[in-house]
Amino acid sequence: MLVRSLENFTARLIHGAVPTAYHQHLAAPIVVAFSGWHLVRKPKLLKFNLRILPIILTAALFLPVALYLIYSRIALTIASFQQAGVFTTDVSIGQRLFLWRGGWEQAKGSWLFGYGPDSPPEMIVALGGEAPLHYSHYHNFLLTSLIRGGMLELIAVLLVFGVLVWVALQRSTNDFQAAGRRLLIGLVLATSLPALAGILFPHDIITAVFLYTAIIGLCLSIAKPEQAAET
Repeated sequence: MLVRSLENFTARLIHGAVPTAYHQHLAAPIVVAFSGWHLVRKPKLLKFNLRILPIILTAALFLPVALYLIYSRIALTIASFQQAGVFTTDVSIGQRLFLWRGGWEQAKGSWLFGYGPDSPPEMIVALGGEAPLHYSHYHNFLLTSLIRGGMLELIAVLLVFGVLVWVALQRSTNDFQAAGRRLLIGLVLATSLPALAGILFPHDIITAVFLYTAIIGLCLSIAKPEQAAET
């Protein structure tokens, strides 16, 4: 039962991570984890088979790159944490800690309506610090929403994800609905988790990809076999 649950979880991750893998190589560890788990789950796939030869060759080329990216990211994060003990803005982690602490204090000053949609850059500069930071966001989509539009914007953003999660958690009656709901779960995770330390939609193209993927997932989630076949 546990094995099956883990397999379903990784499947949901990869469904959403691939179309939204614009955040710090998010797809790399997910693809590696899913592929490795699938081979462990079904060891007979390891047997030589011409049909899976392209997959084996692709994995052999991709795995070293993925491991290098993961290792580099972990090493950079550890080094940044070691230097960020006093909220120094010389390193990435230190900048984020500085922004989060200062931004939270700023948010308390206008928690209901925020300071306006274009306020984050000026508010960040106003934080001061060792050297003024010039960012368009607080490297946390929840805090950025709170600064821009207060609780009203924050609730609206959370409702977008909440609706997708609610649909995804409904019981599936066919494979089309199951695929659509896995897509929605993966989309929400691949979009929201990296944005906790970054920006939610860094570009209009990313917003379009998110909306397109969400629409496809929602349509599949309510589809019946005959409707899906016609589509």
